[in-house]
Amino acid sequence: MSKITCLENYVNKDYSHFTSFIIEPLDAGQSLTLGNALRRTLLSELTGTGIAGVRINDLKHEFALVPYLREDLVEVLANLKEIIFKESILIHEKSKHIQNFLLPAYLHAKGPTIVTAGMLNLPKNALIVLNPEQYICTILDSSDFFCELDIQLGKSYQSIEDIQNLNETEELQPGDPNTLRLDVTFSPIKKVNFKVKLIHDSKGNLKESLYLEILTRGNKSPKRCLQEAFKSLIDLIYPLMVDPTFLLIGSELSKKFNESGLTKQVLFKPDDDLKKEQEKERKKKEGKEEVIKQRISDFFDSYLEKTSLKEKISSESELKKKGSEIRKQKNKEKTEIESNKKKKPKNR
Repeated sequence: MSKITCLENYVNKDYSHFTSFIIEPLDAGQSLTLGNALRRTLLSELTGTGIAGVRINDLKHEFALVPYLREDLVEVLANLKEIIFKESILIHEKSKHIQNFLLPAYLHAKGPTIVTAGMLNLPKNALIVLNPEQYICTILDSSDFFCELDIQLGKSYQSIEDIQNLNETEELQPGDPNTLRLDVTFSPIKKVNFKVKLIHDSKGNLKESLYLEILTRGNKSPKRCLQEAFKSLIDLIYPLMVDPTFLLIGSELSKKFNESGLTKQVLFKPDDDLKKEQEKERKKKEGKEEVIKQRISDFFDSYLEKTSLKEKISSESELKKKGSEIRKQKNKEKTEIESNKKKKPKNR
């Protein structure tokens, strides 16, 4: 039976979390199959959070000039992308019932000051900023800096065009701020790598061991990511396995046998029905065996009777032959004696 073991586990200064696993023993070829499936699932199927939209003061596009900021708006948006959010389980439960689930967050700062991620106001018991020291921008004068964020829950990577298609079109009014869309990497995975090594088990058989290395951004541990990957693969395969149309699939040969009555195929029936049918089949077999035994015994009895009669007849015929031979032998002896008497001369 295969087992999974943790070989190495540590957290870096940038909050990234690294863990190395080993899965062994596996049969030849299974390591590559399992490693590819887990790697693709980890990179594309795990959920995470990211900033999908930003509204800053009354700016209409990302190339607008902001005189009271040291950085241009493109740099500010790039810094916002580096913020790492850790979500709670409640978000996943709510997002199952709401399409395009968004969480609001806002930031208000008055200059001159340095704006960091720790100054964000987030929904209570929903999100946590893992890197509050993340630099956003610097306000040069006493201007106010207002920033609203749309934090979205999703999978893998979404470009700006994909996010715009998911969200409804916004009608701009004079003086209203426009939402600046950002491409988002929702996946909590930074890097996944696996290696295959040949080993021998206790009996000397050739086996394989799978080394799996997972590096996350820190909002989820590699252990949890691996558990979610296993669950995602099971959710993909199990419905296919129990699909009614799949269960009714049969080969042409089995259909012909079923139509001709040569065989009866039982597929995924309840235990009680299956036991009843097995009991019926057993009784039928027993009845057929008894009939065959009776026929065989009758045949042997009739055969024995016939052979005994033949033996009797043959014995009687042999006795008659022997009796006739004995009578013939006696008659010969008598004739010989009489002939000898006639041949002897008379005494003078």
